[in-house]
Amino acid sequence: MRSKPVDGVLTALRVLTVAFGVGYALPLFGSSSQASLYSKTLTAAAATNGLRLYQRLGGLRLSREWLAAAMTEDSCHYLFYALIFLSQTPVTMPLMPPFLFAALHAASTLLSWATRAGQAGSSPARLLAAFVQGYSQSILSVIATTEIFLMPLNV
Repeated sequence: MRSKPVDGVLTALRVLTVAFGVGYALPLFGSSSQASLYSKTLTAAAATNGLRLYQRLGGLRLSREWLAAAMTEDSCHYLFYALIFLSQTPVTMPLMPPFLFAALHAASTLLSWATRAGQAGSSPARLLAAFVQGYSQSILSVIATTEIFLMPLNV
């Protein structure tokens, strides 16, 4: 984490996205906090994608070239996605893509950290490896399908 602090912040934001998403899906604290958890999930996802966009494009510059490059990045698309659904009434389906992406990327990063720390053989690291290897394709398929079904809802 010391060599790449931005990756540490990205992982923390992804873990928060997962935690808030689980809190929204399992209403343990009452229905009044669900709207708050919905907005916190999308805000954490927006912050993740904003930071990822900043990282990929090497900073923020207000120019036509930078904007054109930003529009080609998935991070920019998911930033807009989070901002669009953040301003709408809470619905569970829009939380699936940010939640699943956050879970997948957080697991991958935590697994790489465990490998660098020499803990690749530990039980949690093996569970993370099984999750990433076994479910990546399925998770990406669910995300794509969810986004296709959300298109008419958004329009």
